Amino acid sequence: MHLPELDCNKTGKKCKDTKATLLNLYGDIDKSWPLSLAEFHKWVQSAADKPAFVSKNQVNAYYTDFMAQGQPLLDAGQISENDMAFSFIQGVPSSIKPALRSLIPDAQRTHSNLSKIKNTLALLRSLANKDDPTYEAWQYEDAASNDTLLHQQIVICTQIPARVADTNSQGYERQKGCNKTPIA
Repeated sequence: MHLPELDCNKTGKKCKDTKATLLNLYGDIDKSWPLSLAEFHKWVQSAADKPAFVSKNQVNAYYTDFMAQGQPLLDAGQISENDMAFSFIQGVPSSIKPALRSLIPDAQRTHSNLSKIKNTLALLRSLANKDDPTYEAWQYEDAASNDTLLHQQIVICTQIPARVADTNSQGYERQKGCNKTPIA
C-alpha cells in the first residue's frame, strides 16, 4: 500500500507529519474503550471469584485494574465515589472478605457511609503483609491454593473427551473422572 502522505521522497516531509498521519489512520487501535456500568459490575463479580491476595503486589494489581475499569465511569458521572468504594470492596476475593470486614470500623460498614478506597487499600495491604505477625499464611495461602486447585479441576474436567461420558442415576450425563467433592 502506498500513501502519498507517507512518501519519504517528497520534499518537505517531516517526522511529525508522518506521525500525525499514522495516528489519524491507526490511533483508535491503541485506545481502550471504557466498560459500561453493567460490564463493570460483571468485572467486579469476576474479581471477587479470584483466589485470595497473598502479596502486596496482588493487592496493588487489583487496585490498578479496578481503577482502570472504574475511573472512566467515575469521570463520566456514571458512578459515584461512594458506589466506587462499595464496588472496590465487593471485588475483593471472597475468601479474604471476612478478615477485611473485621478491620473496617462498624460505622463504615454501610453502603451510605463507606471509607475511601485508599483506606480500604491500606487495609488490604496490611492483610497481605507477610512481615506482620498477625498475617495468617495458613488461612490465606491455603484458600488461594484451594481456589487454584478447584479452578484447575474444573478446567481438567471440562476437557475430558465426550466418549468417556456416562449417565448417572437421575439420567443426567456426567464426565467420568470428575470428582464433584472439593479437593482437601
